[in-house]
Amino acid sequence: MLKRLGNDILIAVASFLKLWDVSLLCRAIGNVKGIYSRVKIVEINKFSDIGMIARYCTHASTLYINVYIKDNDLNKLRLLPISRIIYSTEVSMNRCLEIFPNLSYLEAGIVRDISKLPNIEVKFRGRITEVSNNITKLHGKLGSIEALRSLSAKAGRILPFESLCIEDVDGNAMDAMKRMPLKNLEIKEFRATHTDISQLACLKLDRLTLRRLNIPANFTGMALKELVCIGIWNVGADIKFQNLQKLKITGCQVDIETMVHLPIAELILQRCSINNLKSLRKMKITHLDITPSIAIAEIVEVICSLPLTSLKIDNVSLSDDDLRRFPSTLKTLSITSHEDIYGEMEDPEEPDPEVEITGEILPPNLIELEFHNILITQAGLRNIARLPIKSLTLVNCELTDEKIRILYGMELTYLNVWKNKVTSCGLKGLMHMPLTTCKHDLIDFLRANK
Repeated sequence: MLKRLGNDILIAVASFLKLWDVSLLCRAIGNVKGIYSRVKIVEINKFSDIGMIARYCTHASTLYINVYIKDNDLNKLRLLPISRIIYSTEVSMNRCLEIFPNLSYLEAGIVRDISKLPNIEVKFRGRITEVSNNITKLHGKLGSIEALRSLSAKAGRILPFESLCIEDVDGNAMDAMKRMPLKNLEIKEFRATHTDISQLACLKLDRLTLRRLNIPANFTGMALKELVCIGIWNVGADIKFQNLQKLKITGCQVDIETMVHLPIAELILQRCSINNLKSLRKMKITHLDITPSIAIAEIVEVICSLPLTSLKIDNVSLSDDDLRRFPSTLKTLSITSHEDIYGEMEDPEEPDPEVEITGEILPPNLIELEFHNILITQAGLRNIARLPIKSLTLVNCELTDEKIRILYGMELTYLNVWKNKVTSCGLKGLMHMPLTTCKHDLIDFLRANK
């Protein structure tokens, strides 16, 4: 039946489908050469046509492999300039290096057969079976002391972890960690005492993540650039890192006044109980990400007084009048109007009627705009089309084929129009754009051809 569909319809939407979608239609499409000439990132799924990827995605540098793939199929991609591979399951590093000699980053659930190439980063989400002396950078998650001990014993040396997530350690494990070149450390459900934890104060970390664990007093001498605190009762007074640039706090009680001395440029506050929000005015915040638990009027008042270049605000009921007061320095703006009771973002069936944003009033210098669950008027879309926006996300905003035509004059590199009423007819007019990513709902080809 697909062969009877008009090639004009198939070609018109092919560049907006995932590769595995197109592979299902490759025999019905008369000419797909060049559609993917700008593709940099490729996903391989159950129905992917590996041969087509090898022929057409000649500039792909990153490969996501979401299913088991035979060596013969993987070998078809050897001419692609792949430097990054992300596997969903198990992978042999040596085999990857044989096929892709320019590989610089490998990530998988399980990594095995590591014995070649010194200058490569390895990240694993499950376990790693062994580490050779050639590997200089490791990133991964270890669920137990035993895993760390076993891996260290096999390697016969201190493991070159630059990034490590670990749930529990003992004194011997901490001795090993102190000799690792760690830059990023995440501690989860730490069961040791604060005295034990303080032994790690000698680490030269750039990033530290603590879950349900207070910051030890002697950690303040670290030259941290980024700190993440999750599930801590009271945060603020114990944060004294003088080089801190980024602070993310989730599910905590926060007193902003106690942090005004910090040189923070990026602040993320998610599901926090916030005291003294107005004290943000004393700080030089340029990037703010907030899920508010206080009155929106107070938040807007603070936002207007900050030299922000990036703002992400969730679970709010804003209006055009509020946006009129937003700083003109904003380059990135993200607004989501709905959040479920567990704090995870979800899109309702219809845009939020309480949100009085139309898109007609926006900061004039936006490069990236993201709206979720907001009813945008045609006048608002015309305003968006006039702005220098390169990345646009309009999810569940009641877009139609008629409305999306207003955006045809834009030069977007990224577009996301999920959960709207846009069909292949509306997507056709976007093909002139220099898009590298276009996310949209599934297209009913049969209906589109009627």
